[in-house]
Amino acid sequence: MYYQKSIEQTLNDCQTTKSGLSTQEALSRQEKYGKNELAEKKKESPFLIFLKQFQDLLVIILIIAAIISGLSGQLESTLVIVVVIVINAILGTVQTLKAEKSLESLKKLSIPKVKVLRDGQLCELNSNELTIGDIVQIEAGDVVSGDGRIIESASLQINESALTGEVDSVDKITDTIEQEVIVGDQKNMAFSGSLVTNGTGRYIVTSIGMNTEIGKIASMLNEAKDRKTPLQKSLDDFSGKLSVAIMIICAIVLALNIFLAHESLLDALMIAVALAVAAIPEALSSIVTIVLSMSTQKMVKENAIIKNLNSVESLGCVSVICSDKTGTLTNATPFVQEVTPLDDYSRDEVLRIAACLEEHFPHSVANAIVKQAQDEELLHQEEHAEVEYIIAHGIATNLHGQRAIIGSEHFVFDDEQIEKPPEIVQLISKLHSKGASSLIYLAIGQRLAGIISIYDPLKPEAKHVINNLREIGFKKVIMLTGDCENAAGHIANELGIDDYKAGILPEDKAEYISCLLYTSPSPRDRQKSRMPSSA
Repeated sequence: MYYQKSIEQTLNDCQTTKSGLSTQEALSRQEKYGKNELAEKKKESPFLIFLKQFQDLLVIILIIAAIISGLSGQLESTLVIVVVIVINAILGTVQTLKAEKSLESLKKLSIPKVKVLRDGQLCELNSNELTIGDIVQIEAGDVVSGDGRIIESASLQINESALTGEVDSVDKITDTIEQEVIVGDQKNMAFSGSLVTNGTGRYIVTSIGMNTEIGKIASMLNEAKDRKTPLQKSLDDFSGKLSVAIMIICAIVLALNIFLAHESLLDALMIAVALAVAAIPEALSSIVTIVLSMSTQKMVKENAIIKNLNSVESLGCVSVICSDKTGTLTNATPFVQEVTPLDDYSRDEVLRIAACLEEHFPHSVANAIVKQAQDEELLHQEEHAEVEYIIAHGIATNLHGQRAIIGSEHFVFDDEQIEKPPEIVQLISKLHSKGASSLIYLAIGQRLAGIISIYDPLKPEAKHVINNLREIGFKKVIMLTGDCENAAGHIANELGIDDYKAGILPEDKAEYISCLLYTSPSPRDRQKSRMPSSA
């Protein structure tokens, strides 16, 4: 891992220097490693897109009806069915190709420029021309292209919310990080897709394209299987039932004509086929396609491009919304509400030590604690020997020969087995009742030293939006948060959210949402209660 390597080691591994690559070497590496682009699924040809319009069960039934009509001599019926099917296929194909063309135009416009050292000179290139070993210069307002090891930093701050979900910018360093840490704690790395918010710096490109952290996410998305939309499922179900009903009725009519009316087999068959053709709604597919096309045009007016026609209907069938808390329902500007010292520690000691530990964990709550200590002019320089480990919910370290830990309720009391007597349980409940968004616990020498109450103000519009979602028929709005049960429950009550999931890690949220696909309310149930809304 490059964040654990020195600048010199990284330069050697990437076979480059601080003056960058030569133009010839860069071209050679582009041929070897490819372009700095995210791979996409192979595009389908217009002809294949056209053929895919015929794969719906209803269309297949119409094709069979057209064949039977043709064989029975009913050329007019055959011609009408074929024209309807072809027009439907053309409409679907044209809409898909228009959407793809619009997306391609947007992609070409959105290719960012990067400042790269080539032949020792700073030049500006398209980001897709970057290769491993390039030296990139960045400043406030730039978008990072390619992952890289930072080699120069002057007050450099980068917002990595696209990867970590944390809205606060990260102060970047050039020092080597010895312990193994998660992506959000790799302070000496720059990640593709991140935004430089302050300062200047340079980094060595160590990964490009699909090998970057954002590329790994793209790989997961590309591997996702396509699912049929609710409309497609409904039409397939309708088509299946309709075809069975038509076959049964035609069989009965055929039998009655042969055995009761004593018609010839050919005449009886013609009557049955005519009945089948008449019973099939030839225009249904075209009507559905036209309505969906009109919907996509409305979405365009709202600055949204719909690539697949059926996706329009899928948006209208969403019945459950899962929302993150920090930055979505709250302002993501937490501050220290209260510091409660315990076990003979003073308030200032608790805040100072907490700030000392939290400097290793660059997230919004940690930044709030550090800022509060700075505002109160409490010195919080390094006092511990080394960090044992950092996980998503806490930090373990050493302080003057004693083990010190700081983190969430689950981390401190469950994982680290810190004692939680009844009086502490009552204190925790009292602090939550004061409106704390979350509580951070500091323990030293296996004893609880203090509790820091954090408050993250709710967005003014959050409650209004949730109420609007209920009015238009959504069955559930679920809040997913890493906070403990008490903190999550308090926020949920304040917003009027009935369902929430507390103590859930970011990497577990996707799995939780996947489980909801099999337990969420039926779209039809939601449509029954749908009402117009301005939301």
